[in-house]
Amino acid sequence: MKRKYFVKIDLDSIEKNKDAGKTISYFLRRQTIYFETNQELPDYFKDGENCYITEQCWTPDGQVKIRGVINSDELLRICEEKKPNIKYEFERDIDCIYHAPIPEYSYNFENIEIRCVTCNKRIFLSDLNFDCVEDNFSSTICPECSKWDCCELEYETIENALIRKNNHPIKMTELADKFRKA
Repeated sequence: MKRKYFVKIDLDSIEKNKDAGKTISYFLRRQTIYFETNQELPDYFKDGENCYITEQCWTPDGQVKIRGVINSDELLRICEEKKPNIKYEFERDIDCIYHAPIPEYSYNFENIEIRCVTCNKRIFLSDLNFDCVEDNFSSTICPECSKWDCCELEYETIENALIRKNNHPIKMTELADKFRKA
């Protein structure tokens, strides 16, 4: 018979989400820094290491024209200090992700200690493994003996946690102190 555990929400971890209800999120991708110059590159530009030269040619009037990409924060810092005669173009793409609505609250569950029904070892909730094989899924796999569904978990709802948080004895004492001072 599986042992059943009730997993409470950590009251200190509850935070109201500023983006609650949103269904679109934007993520900045890595910034690409292109460079171009009409002279030889300084020696701190190392092709294949901190930059990639994508084009190098000579103009009809005999000037060199070099284009490339900087791939090193350190090289960018050096360029900001030494200010070589190089033009820069910064480009950054944005990914747009559509998802289910962001919940009103973010929170973590308490990391309770549980005991595996098969090997009887004590383990923490955060140590449980999860796996999916074909149509079968388990989020309670013992890390010691690899038994699937080594325990049964019931999770507290955010609504109940908020009631608990608002009626928490420490909060009630703080309220009583405020009224005494008023």
